[in-house]
Amino acid sequence: MTRPLFTIITPVLNRAAVLEKTMASVLSQKAGLFEYLVLDGGSTDGTLDVLRAAGERMRWQSGPDSGVYDAMNKGLKMAAGEFVYFLGAGDTLRPSILEKVAAVIPRDSMAYFYGNVYSEAHQRVYNGRYTNWKLSRINICHQAVFCHKHLFEVIGPFDTRYKIMADHVWNMKAFGTPGLHRVYADLVIADFAAGGLSHYQTDPQLIADRLTLIRQHLGPFAYALNKAAFLLPSGLKEARYQAYQRIRARILVKLGVKGK
Repeated sequence: MTRPLFTIITPVLNRAAVLEKTMASVLSQKAGLFEYLVLDGGSTDGTLDVLRAAGERMRWQSGPDSGVYDAMNKGLKMAAGEFVYFLGAGDTLRPSILEKVAAVIPRDSMAYFYGNVYSEAHQRVYNGRYTNWKLSRINICHQAVFCHKHLFEVIGPFDTRYKIMADHVWNMKAFGTPGLHRVYADLVIADFAAGGLSHYQTDPQLIADRLTLIRQHLGPFAYALNKAAFLLPSGLKEARYQAYQRIRARILVKLGVKGK
């Protein structure tokens, strides 16, 4: 059997209402380019019925896990593709996007290829080319990234101590990896659904470790600027936090999500 170029992995738990559209966006891509894996955490809402209905066009398994990143790590162990890509339940690949990526992605075992996503929460394309500094402030959506599977052998799997933002931690490690072949393409890879964990929850472990991770993986410039921001007078920090809360509240109201 020829090795697929891409392995698409979807972690899911009780998302029957949106999983079908995600699966359809993947299974409509050009046959032969990809394999599709869904890792279910033990759903009880009809998700398994959606998976069974797909027949043999994909592989899936269901059982308890310790969270989304544990499920993603399980998918990594099953992946046969040259490049690995993670798509959340509710997110959708753009039509024919795998063909477009296949035409430009470098066939390099150290390749980290990324584009953009359309963010439903922000109602705009997110978020362009990244530098180490930019990554220290804001994450790259994993729905925008294709990584050669070898990179997970070099860097390791997702660190499940970070329950909400393990992909941000992994991205920082990747950017700091010697020999990384980082390639950006101005392509919209997927539509990123609103309502993910990182929109409405913070990751305490990342908050605690953030400056250390930046220093270790993103270099002295990014560390110095983030350290300076950390040392801002409390009044300026509070003003910045309140501005963030106002923006967040407007998004939640627009989406009809109840939040504190």
